[in-house]
Amino acid sequence: MLSTKETELIKEYITRNQLFHLTELCEYLIENGSSSQTYSTGRYKIYPYAAIYLESLQASIEMDITLTEKNVRYKVKNPISITTEEKEEKKEVKIEKEEDGMEQLSLF
Repeated sequence: MLSTKETELIKEYITRNQLFHLTELCEYLIENGSSSQTYSTGRYKIYPYAAIYLESLQASIEMDITLTEKNVRYKVKNPISITTEEKEEKKEVKIEKEEDGMEQLSLF
């Protein structure tokens, strides 16, 4: 299973790379702190989780997928939308002055 950090890294990666192989994405994740463990075949253990996550993004991102002998190639047709749940959940913080001159912190 992917962490929130890993899913954000994937979104960042596919925003910058319109054409990539799944192994390249896995290597990027590993460079940024993901586990580098592999199966006996040499394939990264994070590989199937990254593939499943990319598949889940297909509802919002149009991608061409090409299966090769040992890899999967993705071509992003439209850039990823930045309307992630995290952005929607961010609340504006503002300081309001009350009548008596005291400041009050508001998270709405």
